[in-house]
Amino acid sequence: MQTTAPAGSVDTAQPLSKSPYRPEIDGLRAFAVVAVIINHFNKDLLPSGYLGVDIFFVISGYVITSSLANHRSETFGDFFLGFYARRVKRLVPALVVFVLITSVLICLFNPEPGVSLGVGRRALFGISNINLYQASTDYFASSTELNPFTHTWSLGVEEQFYLLFPLLIWFSGFGRVTSKGERNLFWATLALSIASLIAFLYLYPTNQPAAYFLMPPRAWELGAGCLLFLSLHRLRHFSQKPKGWTAALVAACLLAALFIPLTQAVPATLVVVLLTTYLLACLQPGTSGYILFTQKKVVYIGLISYSLYLWHWGVLCISRWTIGIHWWSWPFQVAVTMMLCIASHTFIEKPLRSSTWGIKNWSTVLRGALLMLASSTLVLITSKTRSFLFLGDSPRGDQIYSETAHWNRKECMNYRIFTKLPSEMDFDNCWIGSHIETNSKSPRPIRRIFAYGNSYNEQLTPAYLLISNSHKKVAFNAYFASGCTASQHLSFSGETELGHCSQVFNRYINFFWKKSAPGDSLIIANSLNYFSESSAFKLYYANASANSNAALESYTKELKNLAKTLKKKGRNLVMISSIPVLKGNPDICSQWYAKFNNQCERDTIFEPNETSDNNRIGLNIARSGSGLFGYANIFEKTKRLINASSNPWNYYYNNGHLSKTGSIKVAGEIMKALGVAGAQ
Repeated sequence: MQTTAPAGSVDTAQPLSKSPYRPEIDGLRAFAVVAVIINHFNKDLLPSGYLGVDIFFVISGYVITSSLANHRSETFGDFFLGFYARRVKRLVPALVVFVLITSVLICLFNPEPGVSLGVGRRALFGISNINLYQASTDYFASSTELNPFTHTWSLGVEEQFYLLFPLLIWFSGFGRVTSKGERNLFWATLALSIASLIAFLYLYPTNQPAAYFLMPPRAWELGAGCLLFLSLHRLRHFSQKPKGWTAALVAACLLAALFIPLTQAVPATLVVVLLTTYLLACLQPGTSGYILFTQKKVVYIGLISYSLYLWHWGVLCISRWTIGIHWWSWPFQVAVTMMLCIASHTFIEKPLRSSTWGIKNWSTVLRGALLMLASSTLVLITSKTRSFLFLGDSPRGDQIYSETAHWNRKECMNYRIFTKLPSEMDFDNCWIGSHIETNSKSPRPIRRIFAYGNSYNEQLTPAYLLISNSHKKVAFNAYFASGCTASQHLSFSGETELGHCSQVFNRYINFFWKKSAPGDSLIIANSLNYFSESSAFKLYYANASANSNAALESYTKELKNLAKTLKKKGRNLVMISSIPVLKGNPDICSQWYAKFNNQCERDTIFEPNETSDNNRIGLNIARSGSGLFGYANIFEKTKRLINASSNPWNYYYNNGHLSKTGSIKVAGEIMKALGVAGAQ
C-alpha cells in the first residue's frame, strides 16, 4: 500500500502533487499488526486485538484515496490500468510465495488439507472471504486456527473494495480532475458508507459470518479512511496542528479499546474505527504521538507489516499442527515469523514492487493474472499429491467418519445454509444396510427406527448399521441436517433463512408418520450447543426471540409433547445424548509429531466448558422427559472409553464427533435405550 499524504490546500480542480512519504502511517500499521499477532498468539492477552485488521481497513481507505488522487488521468483506461498495475505489484508477489510455500508445509502435517488448500487457491484471486462465508466458518473457532489461509479473508475484502472504489473515483469526476469531483466523491462515499454500516449493524447479530467476512458490511471502515482524506484536503482547519498530547491520548484510548471483551464486538469495532480515523487526523509532526509512531524500529515494523501479517498466521497454524504454542515456544515462533517476513519484504516485496513488469500497465496486469493462475495450478497439483507429502503415522481421513458403503450420505443430508428442502423420496433413500429393500414387494421389517439429527446423527450411522446387521428384522432410516437442531419451532441466526431447519424436521416428521407403524421408534440425535449460554447464535422459538434457558425450556416441552403423541399412537421417542468434546484435534494428536503439543495432554483431554454444557443440558432434557422417552447416555460411555484407552484419539473423527470405531463402541447404549435384544 502506498504511503502518500493528502495535499492540504492544493486546488481540487488540479492534479495533486506527489505527496511526501508519511512514516507515521507505517507506525500505525505496526501498531495494528502487532495487536493482531498478540491476539492470535493468545486471545486472553488482548481480547479485541483482532480489530487491528479494522485499523488496517481505515488506513487502506485513506491511503488508497491519496494514491488515486495523485494518479489522476484524462482517460479511463490509463486511470484503471495504472491503479491495478500498482495493486498487482504491491500485493501479488508476496502472497503467491506465501501460498505456495505454506501449501506444501500444511500437506506435511494435515492428513486432509483439501479445505485449507481450497481457501489458499481462492486467496490468490481475492475471494477467500467469500469461500469462508459460504462454509459459514467462524473465524474464532478452533477449526479456523488450523487453516493457514483463514486470515486472507481481510485481503479479499480489500481487493474487492479495490475493484469497485476506482469506479466511484472515476465516475464522481474526482479521477478526471473535474470541478465538482471531490464533492461528488465525498457525498457518494458518505452515503455508501452509511449503508454499509447499517448492513454491518443489522447482520452482526443475525448473520455474523456475513458481517465479518463479506466486503459490503466492511466497506464503511475503508470509507472512513476515504472520508478523512477528503475532509483533510477540503477543510483546512482540520489540518491545523492539534495540541501536542492529543494524538498520544487517542492512541492510548485505541489501545484500551483492544481490551474490550469479545462479547462487545460491535461497539468495540465502532470505537476502534472512530479512534483510528481521529488518530490519523491528529498525527502531525512535532506532537508526542507523531514522535512515538515515527520511531525507527516502529516504522520498520510497519514497512514489513504486509509480509508480517501473511506469515505470522502460517507459522502459528503449522505450530498448532505440530508442537503447539507454549510459553517456551513463542520466542522461537516469533523469531521464525520475523525471519520469514523480513526475507519476504527484502527479496520479494521491495524488488518486485520497484521493478518494471512491462512497458504498458496492461502488460503488468496480465503478468500478474498469469502468475496467480500458474500459482493456483501449482496448489491444485500439490493437493493431488498430498498423500506423498504427509509425514504422519496415519492419514485417517473421511473414511473413518460415518457410513458410506451401505448408506447414501449425499442423498441423506441437508444443511442450515441450504435453500432446497428435502422430499419424501430423499428420506426414502436413507435406509441403512445392504439387506434393506424399500420396494413394495419387500417384506416389511418387524421394527423400523427413524433417526434424525444434525452431524451428531451422521456420526452414529456405523452404530445403526451394526444394529441393523445384527438384527435382520430391524431397519434404520437416518437423515441429518448439518448445523441444525431437531425442532419443529426453534430457529437461530445461523440459518440462511430463519425456519429452514424446522421446515426440514417437519418434513421428516411427516415422512415418519407416513412410513412408521405401531412399535416403531423415532431417534433424535443432536448436538446441544445451541442452548449453551456461550452460543454465538441468537435463538428464536415460535418466531419470538428467546435466550438460551428459555429456548431450552420450550424445546424440552416440545419433546415431551412429541413423546406423548408418539405413545398414543404406539410409537416411541428416544433421545441420544451429546458426547464429551476433546480439547485437541485427533488428526493432530494421533500423530508422532504431536508428542509435545499442549492440546494433546491426557490430563486435560476434554474441553471443559463445552463438555460440561453438553452433559448439563443433556441431563436436563433426560430428567424432564423421564418416563416419556428413552435416553441413550452415550456421553458417559464415551468418557469411560477415552479415560481407559491408551490411544483415545482413535475414538474421534474430530474433536466433537465420533469416528466409526467410537460410534460402534456406543452401539450398546443405543440398543439399550431402544429395547433391542443383545444390548451390552
